[in-house]
Parts: sequence; C-alpha cells; structure tokens
Amino acid sequence: MTGSRPATEAGRLSRLSARALERPLVASLAVLVVLSLLFLSLPAVDLAVASMFTGPNGGFPGVQDPILKALRFLGLAQTRIAVALILLGFVGKLIAPRQVAWISSRALLFLAATLAVGPGLLVNAFLKEYWGRPRPIEIEVFGGTDAFMRAWVPGGSCVSNCSFVSGEASSSFWMLAVALVVPRIWRLEAIAAALMWALIISVNRMIFGGHFLSDVMLAWSLDLVVIVVFHRLIIVGIGREGDPRLDTLFAAWGRPIRRLLRQPA
Repeated sequence: MTGSRPATEAGRLSRLSARALERPLVASLAVLVVLSLLFLSLPAVDLAVASMFTGPNGGFPGVQDPILKALRFLGLAQTRIAVALILLGFVGKLIAPRQVAWISSRALLFLAATLAVGPGLLVNAFLKEYWGRPRPIEIEVFGGTDAFMRAWVPGGSCVSNCSFVSGEASSSFWMLAVALVVPRIWRLEAIAAALMWALIISVNRMIFGGHFLSDVMLAWSLDLVVIVVFHRLIIVGIGREGDPRLDTLFAAWGRPIRRLLRQPA
C-alpha cells in the first residue's frame, strides 16, 4: 500500500498539470487567487522576507551596490527597448510590409496588447497609482515612517508610484510573452530564460527595499492572466491563417504613408 501511494500522488499531479495546460486561463486565475489569499492571511511572510535584505543597522544596504544598480538599469532599459521595437515593428508593417518579415502581425499585436494592458495599464497606471501601499524601505519596521499595509488592502499613506504591485517585476515577467512567440524550436529555452530574467530583476527590487514578496508574485500572477487571455484571443483566436489578412490590413492603412514617402509596398 505504501509503495503505491507515491505513484498515486504522481499520477494525481500529472493529471492536474494536464488540466492546467488544457485550461490555462482557469489555472492562471487559480494561481492569482491562491497567492492573494496566502498573502492576505499571512502578512508576516512579506515582513519576514523583506527583513532578509536589511542591514545590521537597519535599512536596505543593497541600494548602494553598483552591480545591483546596473542590474536595475538593465531592467528599466528592457521595457524601453521593448516599446521601441514594437513601435518600429508597427511602423515597418505600415511603410514597408514586405521587408518586415522578422515578426508576424499577430505576434506584434500580442506583444503590444500584453505590454500595454499588463505592465502598462493594470500595474503602473492603476494599481501602483491608486492602491497606496508603502514600500518596505518606507515602513516603520525597517526605519521608515509609514505603517505596513498588507497586499490587496488599499488606502495606505503612499501617494503615487507605490509598492503594490511591482512595475519592474511585471515588466520583466512580460518577457514570457516574447518567449511565447519565438520559433517553436527555441521556445522552451526562451521561456526558461524569460522566467530567470523575471526572477533576477524582481529579487533585485526586493533587495533594494522597493517591494515586498507579494508585490512581486502578484505582479507575475496578474501578468500571467493577461498573457493567457491575449494569447487565446490573438495567437490562437486569429490563428496562422489570419496573418495574411492582418498584413493586408496594415498595408492598406500604410498606403497613404507610402505614397507620401513614395515607397511601394
């Protein structure tokens, strides 16, 4: 009996994994709900993890580390580069559609939608601006002046660009969307690299005292829901057969611009 129990548990996990792959939206929402309940019911987890990055005299000494500063610069640069490349892709589809073959119109729409809705609107424009959660470095426990607020509880003393949720964790996790549109032969490696990048950038923000663990993990979870939704709507919903129609649409929209530039399609 005891020998069959591990096999039974392994089979159960295998079935759960298969269901998650079959119903990614349900799975991603479940992850978001479970993590939200965890951090709401156990706020001490946030404080315990944040305390791991404090110095003997209080504060967060990692803020002064030049290597960690450079790493944060790279994380911020990633978003700017992504926005620039997406805009260049759209411009290319409009003015030189035949020359922009390095990315499909469907993938371009998917990347633009996920970046705009996830890290852009949901995280930076809404939650970070209106939830009011002070950052670890700002709360009394770690030498600041503000009271600690648990995840998902609005009304803290922070006025703007607050801790909940992490914008940089969200932006770095968005690289998963990029990984999902690379050629299939490299996709698993791309997904692994994207997740490792998100982990490095996100932990770096925690070392700085800029975010709690819940800010990071809930940013990832929200991004995951957004990515799953738009993957279903755009990548799967439009399908490969829709790419020529999108290319034709972009070419039609860009015709006046090409005439102005005297550049044939």
